[in-house]
Amino acid sequence: MHTTTRSIAALSAMALLLAGCGKGTTTGNSSTAAAGEATPAGADADRQVGTKISAYTEGYNKLIETFGLTETARRYMDEKIAGKSPTDSISITDGWVDQALAKLKAARAMPGATPALDRSADALIAALDKVMARLGPLNTYYDSKAYKDDALARGKREDPLMVAEFRAALAEADRFDTALSAARRARLDGELSRLKAAGNTLGYNTKLELKQAEDLLALFPDPAAVKNPATYGRADAIVASLEKLLAEQRTAYDAAKAKAAPTDQPDSGHSSVVDNLTSMIGDYRDLRQSKDPDDLNDVIEEFNRAIDSANNID
Repeated sequence: MHTTTRSIAALSAMALLLAGCGKGTTTGNSSTAAAGEATPAGADADRQVGTKISAYTEGYNKLIETFGLTETARRYMDEKIAGKSPTDSISITDGWVDQALAKLKAARAMPGATPALDRSADALIAALDKVMARLGPLNTYYDSKAYKDDALARGKREDPLMVAEFRAALAEADRFDTALSAARRARLDGELSRLKAAGNTLGYNTKLELKQAEDLLALFPDPAAVKNPATYGRADAIVASLEKLLAEQRTAYDAAKAKAAPTDQPDSGHSSVVDNLTSMIGDYRDLRQSKDPDDLNDVIEEFNRAIDSANNID
């Protein structure tokens, strides 16, 4: 069975990298705070797309986090119902899949031109609808121990169907993740271009820092990846680039502080992101040495803090 263990941090970043981080210029001057934003004519449409991608991200995060689709499917399959008897104790769960499904449906209904992402969402939603149509009643069946009355006949009859529907939904979730990543990347690349053209150094650097940090996390999609020595060569290259960028951002931030009036200082969130990502790099070096998945969690947690800092930038 597929095990989606991408960091929720990286996925949460998708929405946040698309909003915030780019509002202040290198001087923090509020009169130019919107530099690098979409043009007025396209601002509403651009905002709708960003909001929709954020909503999709929230729903997908719910789908893959604790009690989401992966864990719910694993717990069901671990029961190995085909080999059970009515005298056995059987317990499954419907998790929080219904909550994730509701969020994805709400995102799908939002305005915003994301055709490829919408098509993938339609397929995922349809697969999850099938899962929940069967899983909900089966959960009641096992909770009430009705399987003891029918000698597990229904459970065994529906088991291969439930397994197939779980696998189909997991496959669609993977495809949706790919589509969501593509949508975010395209939007982020456009935003980076606008920020660079506008001379918004702090906003540009903060977004690029988070993008590179996410690239680092993407090299570790599951705990098994931390054991692969080949991964660390690619990771070290990203870290070297990221450290160079963080050094440049420290210089840019100090210059902006020195240049700005006391009442118009640059947002300290830019500096906080630098600090968080510096700690993330330190945790990565612990991981490289230990090859321990627990150290990967530390990397992810520090990345989460960086995202929180970026999201608080005015």
